[in-house]
Amino acid sequence: MHLTVVGLSLVAMIVGLAGAVPAAAQPAGTLVVGLVAEPVNLDPAQVTDLNSNRVGRRIVESLVMFPDESTQIVPGLAESWTISKDGLRYTFKLRKGISFHDGTPFNAEAVKDSIERQINPDHPFNKLGKYPFAAYNFGNVKAVEVVDPLTVEFILKEPRASFLAIMTSGAAAIVSPTAVKKFGPDYALQPVGTGPFRYGSWERGQRVVLEKNPSYWRFPVKIDRVDLPADRRGSGAADRAAHRRPRPDRRRATRLRRAAREQSQGDDAQAGGRPRLVPRHQQPAQALRRQARPPGAELRGQQGRDRARRAQGHRARSRAGPCCRGRGARIPR
Repeated sequence: MHLTVVGLSLVAMIVGLAGAVPAAAQPAGTLVVGLVAEPVNLDPAQVTDLNSNRVGRRIVESLVMFPDESTQIVPGLAESWTISKDGLRYTFKLRKGISFHDGTPFNAEAVKDSIERQINPDHPFNKLGKYPFAAYNFGNVKAVEVVDPLTVEFILKEPRASFLAIMTSGAAAIVSPTAVKKFGPDYALQPVGTGPFRYGSWERGQRVVLEKNPSYWRFPVKIDRVDLPADRRGSGAADRAAHRRPRPDRRRATRLRRAAREQSQGDDAQAGGRPRLVPRHQQPAQALRRQARPPGAELRGQQGRDRARRAQGHRARSRAGPCCRGRGARIPR
C-alpha cells in the first residue's frame, strides 16, 4: 500500500512538471505579448480593431506623434512643421536618411501616396483596400503637394484645429509605396513601414511575429523578436468563461422530485393505502415549512410584505423633505 501511494505521488509530480513546460520554447531576446483576439489586418489605414492596431503601430509611424504619458504633439517622421496664417496649409519638413523596411527611401512621395490612396478614387492604390476613417480624417484635405523630396504640404479646404492630432492616428501612418504596389491587396497581411519592428510572419489562428529593425532611426532596438499569440476563442472569451455563473440543472431537479414522489406513492401502496408516517427528521424542509403554516398564512404574509414596502416608501419620502411629498416632485417654497 505504501509503495502504491509513493508511485501515485511520483506520477502526479511528473504530470505537473510536464504541464509547467511551455508548448514552444522561445529564443533569447524574445518578448511575448498576448493578444485578446487575432488581428484582422495590419494595414493601419484599414484597421478598425484594437488587436490589429497593437500590432500594426509597431511596424509603421506617422509624421507627428504623442509621446508616452503626454498630450503634447511632438515630431515623428517630420522633424518640423509650419502652419499658414489662414490655417489652410501645413508644411512638414521630413527627416533625411530614413528607409523603409524593404530598403526604399522615405520621402515626400511616400507621404503623398500614403494619404492620397485613401481619399483619391483615381489613385492606383485606392482599390486595393477599404479605408473606413478616410472621410473623417482626410475629408478636409484638398490636396497633398510635394515641394521637394523632404518637404510635403497639406492644403485644407477649411481650417481645422485638430488636424495635427489627426496626423498622429494610425490612418496617417506612412507606408512603403513600393511594397503596396508589389503586394497589392495582400499588403494588409504583410505591411512595410519605418517602425522599430518589421513584419516577420503570421500563422493564422496562432500568432504574429515581429522582428527588430536593426537600422531604426530613433534608438537601437534591444529586443530581437516580438511574439504576439492570439486567443483563438475571440475577444473577451476567456474573461466571459472565467466569470460565467453556473446554470442550475433543472432537468436533474425535476427527475429527483419525480422519483421522490413515485417512491412515496409506492410506499403508501405497500402500506395498504394507509397514510405512511414519515419521521420528522426525514421529511424535506419545504414540507415541514408548509405543515407549520396555519391556513391563510401565505396570503397574510404577502399582505404584510406589501404594507412594509409601502411604509418604507412613506418614510423615505418624509426624510427627503417637503418638496418630494405627494405625487411627483414639487417646487420647494
